[in-house]
Amino acid sequence: MPYLDRVTMRPGSPAPEGHQGKPTASGAGAGRNIAWEGFANARDLGGLPTRDGQVTRFGAYIRSGDVTVTRTSDTITAHARLRGGQTCTLSLPAPRPGWAIRQTPPGVLTAIDDLLNTRTSAETASTLNDRGLTSGEDRPYTRTMVDRVIRGYHLRPRRDRLRDTGLLTLTEIAAELGVSKTTVKDWYHAGIVTGQRYNHKGEVLYDPPGPNPPALHQGRRHNTATCTNAT
Repeated sequence: MPYLDRVTMRPGSPAPEGHQGKPTASGAGAGRNIAWEGFANARDLGGLPTRDGQVTRFGAYIRSGDVTVTRTSDTITAHARLRGGQTCTLSLPAPRPGWAIRQTPPGVLTAIDDLLNTRTSAETASTLNDRGLTSGEDRPYTRTMVDRVIRGYHLRPRRDRLRDTGLLTLTEIAAELGVSKTTVKDWYHAGIVTGQRYNHKGEVLYDPPGPNPPALHQGRRHNTATCTNAT
């Protein structure tokens, strides 16, 4: 509804386009704040729409003697009876509470839950932004925001999802292969053992070695050059 943001006026408030230079307050009421709540005595509103498609003129004096204000979860409505018996009903959208604005949209929440099966939090944030999905406050996602959603909505972290599929920790695979953790890391970067990153720090959960795990040559140093597959 046009010009409703002009209902509460303060000194120096600009008039809507097309009404520049016309008074927004007059006489003893000049500079007076007009509170919309109650709509009991509104002066010099101007620019409000009428049923016939026109707008009320600026500088007019409007008094309301009988006002009923109702509120739902979606709207605030004022029913006013003006002098002469005319009635007027104005509705405004109810402001959303802060907690509702900060909620993660359902579609985004579903997308995050699905992306965590194959991506870290940082990669999930990047994918959401590539898809044009934003937070409830219309902000692009960051890794920290995705982590906050995971905690706030009790989503399973990526690490737990990978563990559910049977992937091993660094300590577990080192013990199973009989080598040091440093050797496992070297073998991972060389492609000798495989795994999945689960966070932005590059930490990895490892695939089980299988029937032919890599092994070290007896008496050789623990490095990638001395690795062979056991038979």
